[in-house]
Amino acid sequence: CRTHINDGNTRDIACPFAGCVHRVSYEEVHHVVDQATWAKYEQFLLRATLNDDANVVWCPKPGCGMAMYVQGG
Repeated sequence: CRTHINDGNTRDIACPFAGCVHRVSYEEVHHVVDQATWAKYEQFLLRATLNDDANVVWCPKPGCGMAMYVQGG
């Protein structure tokens, strides 16, 4: 899990056992990673979710990183 999370992959984490097709759930990730990795996972997941919303834009100021909801995209 940790390698996927460090790579920014929060939505498609596969079971690490050969031949297993199970996708690791949000709750399962929480149970198997340390606190620092969990915080990174949550941050990446939030950013990915906001990026999927056409009504969300990011502040253009360098270093800001705030998301803004714009009605009508």
